[in-house]
Amino acid sequence: MKRIEWIDTYRGILILLVVLNHQSLQHIVINESLSAIRMPAFFFISGLLLSDRYTDLKVFASRRFAQLIVPYFIFFLVNWLFWVVALSSGESDIFAPIKSMFFGCVNTEGGEQNINAAPLWFITTLFMAEIYMFFVKSYLKTTAKILVAITLLAIIGYLSSQFLSFRMPWNMEIALTAVFFYGLGYIVKREKLLDFITDYSKLNIVIIFIVSSIVAITLSLKTLPSYDLNFLGSNVVLTYISAIFGILAVISLAKLINKNSILEFLGRNTYIILAFHLSALYFMHGIFKRIGFEFQSTMNSDIWGLIYLISSIVILLPIMYIINRFMPFILGRK
Repeated sequence: MKRIEWIDTYRGILILLVVLNHQSLQHIVINESLSAIRMPAFFFISGLLLSDRYTDLKVFASRRFAQLIVPYFIFFLVNWLFWVVALSSGESDIFAPIKSMFFGCVNTEGGEQNINAAPLWFITTLFMAEIYMFFVKSYLKTTAKILVAITLLAIIGYLSSQFLSFRMPWNMEIALTAVFFYGLGYIVKREKLLDFITDYSKLNIVIIFIVSSIVAITLSLKTLPSYDLNFLGSNVVLTYISAIFGILAVISLAKLINKNSILEFLGRNTYIILAFHLSALYFMHGIFKRIGFEFQSTMNSDIWGLIYLISSIVILLPIMYIINRFMPFILGRK
């Protein structure tokens, strides 16, 4: 697949929206209006980058385990150590979150999870979605059959959200929903469907972005899903429509921006930011508490939300540098 110039810009936009979502802004435009968009857009771009060079499940699973799950355990344990030292109360069972680490999801019977590691639910879900998709594309060779298969898996995922009374290890039930968006990304790459927007004029792309954003945000506010809790919103049809238009909006915005060094840098470090941005936020809260400033007064504030967003990224810069410069093997890189 030819390298897409704006792919890192796309991911940079999304990781900023994820971090900003955890800053408790005053208005719901970021906190809630994009709830149906952020995670599907991440699953979509992962599917868009799926390579067909792996034909053996063992080789594929081993490779993705090294790239996703090994750093998942490492990053979780680092977050856990920070939680033990700085956040846990004296009455907390400090080993309870470890059960959640192996279970792979948040707010479940699998164990109490230290909240600063909560975003890592996405990693185990992505891994399971990739395994599902590997079987789908291995046995179904036509695009039409693949589309039918991922739609059926999405329906099963929806039924699990309605009738399943317990959570499955590594978010296996949420991955049934995720594989639909992951599969859409794969289909778009396979059928070269992005070409339609590549050759458009900037004016047309702006129009696509505006229309897609309005539709996505409007529908998202009506349905308000929580994918990490396997809740597909008050109206599952609107949730899926909102997600698809949201993906189109992010693609359009990334194409308009195209190359941006800051967003590209963030896009290349999405895993690190995803893993540690909440710890960075709580670190800032701890500093405020030390100097006698009541950080609760900064919550539900758009201005402070932006300050926290920028500060979180700045705090994580040394971690990004150390991992990329000296320990890229943690992320399965040479």
